[in-house]
Amino acid sequence: MSKQINNRKQKFMRYVCTSDLHGALPEIPECDVLLLGGDICPVSNHRLDFQQSWLDTDFRYWLKRIPAKKIIGCVGNHDLIFQEKPNWVPKDLPWTYLEDSGIKHKELNIYGSPWQPIFFLVGI
Repeated sequence: MSKQINNRKQKFMRYVCTSDLHGALPEIPECDVLLLGGDICPVSNHRLDFQQSWLDTDFRYWLKRIPAKKIIGCVGNHDLIFQEKPNWVPKDLPWTYLEDSGIKHKELNIYGSPWQPIFFLVGI
C-alpha cells in the first residue's frame, strides 16, 4: 500500500499582542502583526500637550522600529488626548488605529474600541 504525500505548504502568521504599556516601549520580536490593546501613553503625565508630543516623538519612532508587517491598535482610558482633543493626535502615525471600527487582515477580523464601563460604580 502506498502513502499519499501532501505537498501543500502550511502558512503561519505570527501575532504579537500587548496592552497597558503606560509609556514603556519594549523590544518587539519580528512578527506579521502587532496588536496594541490600549493605555499606550505614559501615566506619569496626563497633560494633553505632553501626550501629543510623546505620541509624535517617542511613540512614532518606536512604531517605525518595530519589525512587523502591520501594526493595529486602539487606545485606553489613560490615552486622554484621543477623547479630549482628537484633532491633536498626529494623523500620520505608522499604524492602523481602530476606534469603534474593524478591519480584516488576512483571515482574521479585528475590531477595536477604546470605551469601557465607568470604574467604581456603587450599587451595581
